[in-house]
Amino acid sequence: MGILPLRLPAGTTPQSLALTVADRVGITLDPSRLEPRGPVRVAIHRASSRVEAFEATAAIETSLEVETLAKGGLMPLILDRATRAEAANLTAE
Repeated sequence: MGILPLRLPAGTTPQSLALTVADRVGITLDPSRLEPRGPVRVAIHRASSRVEAFEATAAIETSLEVETLAKGGLMPLILDRATRAEAANLTAE
């Protein structure tokens, strides 16, 4: 999957998360269930071993953005479409 932009919940800001370089941020999301403005579970794994979890919103608006993320980004999507089109042309001949 490509980079998934997220909208933080109301009242949460990047500053209020107080992330440090030792923290890890993980998301729990089945790629097949990704949808525009859908919920995304986020967990911040602090260096202290504490885990803070919250629900963010996928900051994607269209089905094309979903497809692009599922393919791993724009270039993989373009290559996939080009190879499928070429394969269809070869079988049609």
